Amino acid sequence: MFDLAWSELLVIAVVAILVVGPKDLPRLMKTVGQWVGKARRMAAHFQSGVDEMIRQAELEDLRKDLGAMKRELRAPVEMDPRTTTTPPPDKMVALEAPAPLPLPPASEPKPAP
Repeated sequence: MFDLAWSELLVIAVVAILVVGPKDLPRLMKTVGQWVGKARRMAAHFQSGVDEMIRQAELEDLRKDLGAMKRELRAPVEMDPRTTTTPPPDKMVALEAPAPLPLPPASEPKPAP
């Protein structure tokens, strides 16, 4: 936020002591601290409100996208007859069932002792 070096803080402290005086300086520091605290709380509250609005906007966009996807999935699939080609009957290949696998030989049961 603000970039203050130690030398700058020392100059501010000296000026504050000269202007306000050492007697009233603690009360002034307390008041300044309270103002800074209020300002930070207000900034944090504002930031959380902005974050919440952004999150809500993103959720609304996601809902719209999800609804569009659902509509696309539910729509019947229509094929364009110009792009769908069926091979002529002489080029069609008949599917054959695969040959059955051979069974392993049956083993004879061993006699019990």
